[in-house]
Amino acid sequence: VEAIDMPGHTRCSMSYYIPEEKLLFACETIGTAPLYPIVSPGYIVNYKQAMHAIERSIAIRPAHLVLPHSGLFSGEIVPNLLASLKEETESSATFIREKHRQGLSEEEIVEELRQIHYLPQLRLGLPERAFLINTQVMVSRLLG
Repeated sequence: VEAIDMPGHTRCSMSYYIPEEKLLFACETIGTAPLYPIVSPGYIVNYKQAMHAIERSIAIRPAHLVLPHSGLFSGEIVPNLLASLKEETESSATFIREKHRQGLSEEEIVEELRQIHYLPQLRLGLPERAFLINTQVMVSRLLG
């Protein structure tokens, strides 16, 4: 098992790779997909580190991917999922920066993100308070 440092969600986030199985146990830094094809960004403390973690995950070319809050994905879906996670991470950062340029407060941006990412289907497994705390930190760090 290869341990891979992948900060971005937290400073100490780790992923694990089993080369013989081409199995990547990814951390939340690269995002989540409990309702795939809907995906959500996972960076909280550092956007650039998260993008690097996603690119590293893509470069590994896993055949199987386990994502937190999402489960196991295998086969042809894996590269598409990783590409979607990268795209959503980039677009969420662009969204946050654009809303900030438009004059929205951090609280208003968090509310807009809540409406996009905190879907009714997720509410049973993810407390709203935890979602809002994570999103507030994500917005604050990205704009700070």
